[in-house]
Amino acid sequence: MECPHSIIVAIDFGTTYSGVAYARGAEPNHVHFVSNWSSQDFFCFTKQKVPTVIYYSPDESSPKWGYEVDPGQKDALRWFKLLLLDDDHVPDHLKRSKYITTAKSLLKKVNKHVTDVIADYLRLLWKHSLRSIERTIGENMVRLSAFKVVVTLPAIWPLYAQIRMHKAILAAGLLDNRAAGESVLTFLPEPEAAAYAIFHKMYQRPDMKVQPNSTSTPPICLCILLINQIGKRNDGFVVCDAGGGTVDIITYNISRLQPLSFRESVPGDGKLCGAVRLDEAFEHLLNMKLPREVLAALSRRDRSSIISDNWENGIKVGFTNSEKPWTLVLDQISKANENGKAPKYVLLVGGFGRSCVLYDYLKQIIRVRYRNVTVLQDEGTDPWTAIRKGAVINRLRRQQSLYSARPGLVDSRFSRASIGTLFNTLFDDDIHDIIDKEWSSLECTNQAVDQIHWFIHKGEVINGNEPTVFEYYQAFTQQPEEVTVDIVYSLEEFPPNRFDNSIRTLCRMRWSHIPKVSELQRQINDKGELFYELSYRIEMVTQGVSQDLQIFYNDKIVAAYNVREFPQLGREAEDD
Repeated sequence: MECPHSIIVAIDFGTTYSGVAYARGAEPNHVHFVSNWSSQDFFCFTKQKVPTVIYYSPDESSPKWGYEVDPGQKDALRWFKLLLLDDDHVPDHLKRSKYITTAKSLLKKVNKHVTDVIADYLRLLWKHSLRSIERTIGENMVRLSAFKVVVTLPAIWPLYAQIRMHKAILAAGLLDNRAAGESVLTFLPEPEAAAYAIFHKMYQRPDMKVQPNSTSTPPICLCILLINQIGKRNDGFVVCDAGGGTVDIITYNISRLQPLSFRESVPGDGKLCGAVRLDEAFEHLLNMKLPREVLAALSRRDRSSIISDNWENGIKVGFTNSEKPWTLVLDQISKANENGKAPKYVLLVGGFGRSCVLYDYLKQIIRVRYRNVTVLQDEGTDPWTAIRKGAVINRLRRQQSLYSARPGLVDSRFSRASIGTLFNTLFDDDIHDIIDKEWSSLECTNQAVDQIHWFIHKGEVINGNEPTVFEYYQAFTQQPEEVTVDIVYSLEEFPPNRFDNSIRTLCRMRWSHIPKVSELQRQINDKGELFYELSYRIEMVTQGVSQDLQIFYNDKIVAAYNVREFPQLGREAEDD
């Protein structure tokens, strides 16, 4: 079980709304949601999410955020989460959206990089959340507890977006030093987080069988087995996270029954659209339908209130005129069917995942094409809070697996990028490009420089419990002052085996311990000159959407890289 003196904090940073959930390690069954937002409207106090909006007033030193921002404030920054992405990864229709064009324009106006804006917003969200946590469990307990922070990200996002998000988290102070110990950060795909929440809740159903490892195991960490429906190996389900800015979909299959674990069976799919086109369409409809005199009488605040109060919190969940989420769901079911058989469940989560029409349409069309697929949609706020709650459950379960040698609930995924390391090797005319040929005076051989060994290729299955290993060496003539290893990645479907413009630097790993040259293996080149070989191995393990790498020398770790160490990033971070 998680250390009793730890607090797990899950942050769902969304395109339109954001939220925070938390639980004490000693009370894993009590997941709390931050609320009591600062607002002039009383109905906002109990909301379990807060608008992802920030306003830099020229007359105030501290920006306003969330519900503090007047809905009619035209200079408030909204939709800035999507600006983490390069234009190449944003669909044309979204680039032209007034939400995105306005956000870009305002970003230039306030003269800030998007990571700075996100850092400012997260800093305010974190400050409010800490007050809420202290109010619930006491200031002294917070002071004595270490923080385990989980941040959820769209599964379809490229790796560089995670890097930029991490920079914003560091700048926001979420991982600042605390007397209780180091704060630990992990990232988790949003659909996977939702799956944890859904299956934790489903253990109470009569068609489930609960199989705890011991009588003391808390329900939040129980092994859940479906008897009547998802009860056999390879049975699967689709999680559809339909949010404000993205529709993110992943298909999982049961890979093991005891203890229960899943594998990602179809590569995640999604679109950067979500409900943005619906929002724009509704505003256009208002302008078309309302009489001119009525439109003229409406202030900007009145119009914004209609959008936020009547549309966002009422009409949208029943709106009919968007097919993006369900066409993506059908694509995932079709791919799963091609790989073996259709999944048993389609689970709807997210703000737009509450849509009654989305449920009715999916149920109708799936029934025609796939008779045994069941669509499930929870009521109330559960679809809206599933990602945060699931992220807390994931962190609790992950810590328990460290102590019990049990795998996590999801034990394998498809890689979203190819990840590898740079190295030099003996030049081969039949294999290497002539432009990479360089003479090594040290080893007296022609070398192929800046070649890449890929630990994992994009689209390959990653087993989170099994490391991928690469053994290599570096040559020296004298005692090195530092030893570094470059880790790179590519988003190409077929990444090259040599460094080119499609390759990005993920990090530069610096050794914490440099062995004495006298310890190294001695070699003699063709000129009779002495040099030394420093042999080592690199191991990579993937956890959620993050990569953990370790370098071993003589079976001892001399360098490690994970999501907590992005300050050591190379060219990619510097370019940003």
